[in-house]
Amino acid sequence: MSTLWISHRGESSLAPENTVSAFRLARQSGSDGSECDIYLTSDHKIIVSHDNTTARMGDIPLPIEQSSFDQLRAVKIANWNPQFPNERLATLDEALDELGSQRIFYIELKGSNPELVPALRDNLAARNVSPSQIVLISFNADLLAACKELMPQYKTLFLMNFQNYPDFQILIDLLHKIHADGIDAHCAEFDGMADTFQQLHNEGFYIALWTVDTPGLAKRLIHAGADAITSNAASSLKKLLQA
Repeated sequence: MSTLWISHRGESSLAPENTVSAFRLARQSGSDGSECDIYLTSDHKIIVSHDNTTARMGDIPLPIEQSSFDQLRAVKIANWNPQFPNERLATLDEALDELGSQRIFYIELKGSNPELVPALRDNLAARNVSPSQIVLISFNADLLAACKELMPQYKTLFLMNFQNYPDFQILIDLLHKIHADGIDAHCAEFDGMADTFQQLHNEGFYIALWTVDTPGLAKRLIHAGADAITSNAASSLKKLLQA
């Protein structure tokens, strides 16, 4: 199976990250899937945002988890591209509307509210989306374990950096403990990378990598055994490397 290309926060090299336009462009441009980040608002609705505030991307700085859905939707999101002057924070449903058939959606659980996991379960159940299209990711091992317990039908990947696990067995033991299906690791190269990837594959784990925006690095990671690569320009790199 060829390496999958996942659009980081949508096709964020073309449109403001984590917006409907970014997810739509990811689908239209031909990447294999999209990635987003989710929080629970103060009134228990799921909103898509990487940061825990709107300060970096929005015209009004608001804390995500302490703000209501209506307050957050009033914030205008913009970036360097003047073609998208009036974007808003997307809901998970709006992002899923742009997924398309047969594509994959990586959903990163953010924040500190334990109610996010059951809220996500209910949201996905209401959508009746195929389990094969959903991948749940998080840096929080306990949160990921809760996802697998409550939603065992979905693939779970532990977000991590290899430099934090000089003892490789500790990582293996953790993945087994939380019943993760694999890792979503920072793309930094290291000695013995291909051997490490092979060991993970031998243990039955899936290997995704983030965030890769250059073809040379992408080629080396694919050669080492990456199953999926997340990129800000996923569709462009996919076309370039498959040409």
